[in-house]
Amino acid sequence: MSEKIDELLRAEISIDEYSGKDESEITKAAYEKRVVVFLDILGFKDTIRKSVSNSEELETLIYSLALPKDPSANIFISTWKTGKTPDEYDDRLTTFSDFFAFSVPLELSDNTLTSEGAENLALLIYTTFNRARELLLNGFLCRGGIASGDLYHKDSEKTKILFGPAFNRAYQLESELANTPRIILDSYLKKLIDNYRNLDQNKDCKFKKLFDAHIKQAIDGPAYIDIFADFYTNSESAYTEYANLDEHITKIRLHLCNKLQDATDSPHIFHKVASISRLFNIALKESGRSCNKELLIPTEHLPE
Repeated sequence: MSEKIDELLRAEISIDEYSGKDESEITKAAYEKRVVVFLDILGFKDTIRKSVSNSEELETLIYSLALPKDPSANIFISTWKTGKTPDEYDDRLTTFSDFFAFSVPLELSDNTLTSEGAENLALLIYTTFNRARELLLNGFLCRGGIASGDLYHKDSEKTKILFGPAFNRAYQLESELANTPRIILDSYLKKLIDNYRNLDQNKDCKFKKLFDAHIKQAIDGPAYIDIFADFYTNSESAYTEYANLDEHITKIRLHLCNKLQDATDSPHIFHKVASISRLFNIALKESGRSCNKELLIPTEHLPE
């Protein structure tokens, strides 16, 4: 994985992009203040190995990697009724092998998220949730980091470039601090979100409710994205209407049970799978969906 990142960090602005431009135009290139998520699929080498002799595994892999190609804002717009079109969001996407990077502008006023900045961040968080959840439904665990700051990100048809301190920080969060299959936020972003949530004028804002639902604090410190947040429904939450998710839950349960069983001889891997499996069971119990006991991961696979 580090080799791919080193390749990206060494990337230079392509000659094609600047061909025919004079030196003064080239010097206009500059970092932007953006928020970026770096998401990495875990166990990718093993998946590739299996796909060589298993056509079904190969098809699932190709489908999962192709998922981000659709405009990321479409699902966000339809779910949260923003009244905008995808072109009105300055979101940018880069995919390479088993990783996914997505960024949006960081918009602040007096070090506080503006309404536009909150909507941008909500787009990034919901897109990340949706991507992680789709991967899990297809049997892939992922880990990630979200950070903000200086970023150079181009995703045009001609040029694909991504680098900068914000990306370095997001990668560090994923590779050094996340530890388990989860997507964690830099503490500065968590403070921005908390400040936004605590303002009286935002108490009824749908993006405040999205933050409340999806941003949780882990017992070991970092804030992370809850990819089971839509299990919880009530009139005051981001998800007001009960959705029948039994089919999705059953698929997730099967994948996690299989992964737990496959990892019994590898304590390090078992610990990673068990961590997300426990979050899955907790979400089922706390949301009231565990009345169907068959949806829970049993103790024979997940010791308590």
